Amino acid sequence: MHFLLYVCLPTEEAKTSLQARRKVAGYLSEQHFCGERRFCGVGDYFSVGGRHSGMLELLRLRQQQPVVFDRFLKRYYGKMLTKAAAISLFKKTFSPAKGNLPPICRDDDFLGQEDDAQIMDRVLFRALKAGFGEYVKYRFAFEKPCVIFTALDEDDWCDASNVIGKQWVVPIDFHD
Repeated sequence: MHFLLYVCLPTEEAKTSLQARRKVAGYLSEQHFCGERRFCGVGDYFSVGGRHSGMLELLRLRQQQPVVFDRFLKRYYGKMLTKAAAISLFKKTFSPAKGNLPPICRDDDFLGQEDDAQIMDRVLFRALKAGFGEYVKYRFAFEKPCVIFTALDEDDWCDASNVIGKQWVVPIDFHD
């Protein structure tokens, strides 16, 4: 199964989205997040964004338009839509929104897309705060999130002044 993890990286460690995505992928590799051997790591493999590419934009839409977003989600998950039909539904619902639906994988690029690393702002902080923690938990999209930090201690997580504008957020698709 595919799960969603958000990893936060201090902004001083990366100047661009690509640098942040590379640093997070390197951090997860160094920490043996995934392994090719049986029972090694949290999952078999991971990628930045992956099936959850565009999730940060979807979190913004969910915060900005909760009723419309929930209606969209029910219609999207309630039907077996083709890629074209899903994109059409998304554009009709959120026009002129940017981004893409996470299950409609954009490209199979291991490092994801430009919008798969964004600097934490108030909207993302509100959407993700409930999931801040030290350990990886197996979460699906649109459940309570799982968010880990590469360099913050537990005492610093809940203080918005330590996070907003100071952390990159990178969604990770991982398989177990």
